[in-house]
Amino acid sequence: MSDTPAGAGESGAAETGSEAAAGAGGPEADAATEGVDELRHEVDELRKQLADAKAAGASAEAGATPTGKRRLRSVAAVILIVLGSVLAPIAGITVFVRNQVLNTDRYVSNIAPLSKNPAIASVMATQVTNQLFSHFNVQSEIASVLPPKADFIAAPLSNAIKSQTYNIADKVISSNQFNQVWVAMNRQVHTALVSVLTGNGPSALKANQNGTVSLDLHALAQNVITQLDSRGITVFDKLPISKINLQIVLLQSRGLVKAQQATKLLNHLALFLPFLAIACYAGAVAVSTRRRRALMWCGIGLAVSMAVLAIILGLARSFLISASAGHALTPEASAALFDTLLRYLRTGLRVLFGIGVLVALGAWLAGPSRPVVALRRAVVRAYRWVEQGVRNRGWDFGPVGQWVAANKGVVQGVLVGLAVLVLVWWGNPGILGTLVVLLVTGFLVVVVRTLAVKPRLPGGASTGPGAGPGGAGPTTPTGPAAPTGGTGAGATA
Repeated sequence: MSDTPAGAGESGAAETGSEAAAGAGGPEADAATEGVDELRHEVDELRKQLADAKAAGASAEAGATPTGKRRLRSVAAVILIVLGSVLAPIAGITVFVRNQVLNTDRYVSNIAPLSKNPAIASVMATQVTNQLFSHFNVQSEIASVLPPKADFIAAPLSNAIKSQTYNIADKVISSNQFNQVWVAMNRQVHTALVSVLTGNGPSALKANQNGTVSLDLHALAQNVITQLDSRGITVFDKLPISKINLQIVLLQSRGLVKAQQATKLLNHLALFLPFLAIACYAGAVAVSTRRRRALMWCGIGLAVSMAVLAIILGLARSFLISASAGHALTPEASAALFDTLLRYLRTGLRVLFGIGVLVALGAWLAGPSRPVVALRRAVVRAYRWVEQGVRNRGWDFGPVGQWVAANKGVVQGVLVGLAVLVLVWWGNPGILGTLVVLLVTGFLVVVVRTLAVKPRLPGGASTGPGAGPGGAGPTTPTGPAAPTGGTGAGATA
């Protein structure tokens, strides 16, 4: 009977030692576990490098230079990246032309802020006033109704009426009611704009073969005359407004005809160029022998192409402002017109530039260089530190944590999908909006992974979905519930 306790004591001592190491050595066990994980990670990295070295050795044995097939794939990848980078800005312009300029509702919403621009309002008020007085001699009309000895006051009265006409026109343009007139007028002008770019359809915005674009102001002039009548100034009632040339020359450029031809071509290609650019980038990654590097260069190419487009738009802005000099539009009004019409295009190219930078940065961070590997290890260690902190403190998130742990991959996929939907449905998120969406998504992913951490119980085990009914207890008995020798008493006996 004494032999049996001795044998039991030896086995009990072994079991007790392992349980004591698991139960009492919490921080030391955590450190050991973390060290083992790091060693495993380093071993995986070394195995990967060894496999790459073996592959390089096999290639060297086959020949000192790359085979013709590998070289052909590399050349094809470079060509596709260059072609995609050239097509990307062209595709952006075609989509803008189709969705913003050639769509009436979007054009009106784009052009509406110009009605409250001071430079544009001043130009329109001045133009209406000058056109009215150039087609009707107010001074002669006043002098004809005055006695001969009082005709000297005709000129001052004419100047006063001209000043009053300008003030009324400026007030009409600056009023809230004029915004409705502006929108209605621009709905008509939009048809003219489409006519200028495509060469089809009637419009109030006229363009001739010499490249001169002018805006018809008959509706505005009629509104001003009505306002003058309400104040007792009826000198313009006999003026045939419909027969007067009330037009503002917006632009005069001989390249307009070529722009019309290019717009027709781009309008037909608007549905295909974006997909063609994406297909070029995808094909470059598919055929490349180094896909990560190819993806990085795709991002760089997209970012560079958007930067070049931004430079071209800046040069076009300067050219159009100088081309409008000497006409009715002031440089300030020309700048306001250009910035308002192309604001969505410029915002879109900034977003694509940010996407290109993010893709290139992500591909670079996935590379094997020492700084990148050190950065990835630092991030992994930081997350493991948070994970160990949650586990050591015994934070239990209850059924929610258990459900998240069981469906962690699905939840993370849903978060990424929602982020993509937000960016797609958000009309113009901009670079800041895109970064905010990405940061919020990353934070939520970290929260999900934190909720999925299994807390450590006092006995050293972790809870989980399979830890018992409702996850309330460990899967294996520990402590007092051990079969024999729970505290090492059997070993001393």
